[in-house]
Amino acid sequence: IHRRLPKRGFNNIFRKNYAVVNLGRLQSAVDAGKLDVTEPVNAAALVEAGVISKVRDGVRILANGALTTKKVEIHAAGASKAAFKAVEKVGGKIIVPAVAAK
Repeated sequence: IHRRLPKRGFNNIFRKNYAVVNLGRLQSAVDAGKLDVTEPVNAAALVEAGVISKVRDGVRILANGALTTKKVEIHAAGASKAAFKAVEKVGGKIIVPAVAAK
């Protein structure tokens, strides 16, 4: 009977499901006046601005698009290396919580 059942791969039950935000989407929210860059940008501010609908397991910043706003501080669960470079290039910073040592 085990040969008759379909095999469908592996589903990791411990996988993190992040809300993904591109830098271009952040810039369009700033341009529209929905997001205030004088205060730190965190998950609650992104939900309030309508950039993401749910926080899920955290927010991950990706470098798709361009960020032209100066001095933006972003608090996120993770970010790509290109996103770190793009934000630091305009004078801002991305703050990621430290991973607990095992």
